[in-house]
Amino acid sequence: MRRALLALLLAVHAATPVHALSCLRPDMVRSWQERGGTSVVLKGEVTFDASAFQRSGIMGLQMPTDIDVPARFRGRTFPGDTAVTLDITLRSVCYANWCGALASGEVLLFAEVSDSGLHVPLDPCGTAAFSDPSEADLARLSACVTGGACETAMPPRQ
Repeated sequence: MRRALLALLLAVHAATPVHALSCLRPDMVRSWQERGGTSVVLKGEVTFDASAFQRSGIMGLQMPTDIDVPARFRGRTFPGDTAVTLDITLRSVCYANWCGALASGEVLLFAEVSDSGLHVPLDPCGTAAFSDPSEADLARLSACVTGGACETAMPPRQ
């Protein structure tokens, strides 16, 4: 009986898909470079309904879908001092069972321009939104965006 139960459990487990997500440590300069220098860079505070990122269903039985969350950004363009208040869309992007999200507060965002406005693709690896960025990271990104050296904390993806 125990062997039959063990065999059943192993068979069920073997039939379950295994998903893994491997991400490099997020780096602002690398994110800028991978986007081809076309993103609108914003530094400031973003506010939104954090509960909008919650997904229903039982994880593993149903793949989550991307979610668009309306948000308000207050801050400035980066680098620079142009003050802006913008309505933006935070797009929670899912790779298998992993989905991007963001906490309200001080951030640096890479926003993409579309016909419907500005949206920030929040992938599970965190390549478009950086919470509470350090002055050293901001200085590296500023140099790169303004035509100076583009020094990444880690080598670019191959």
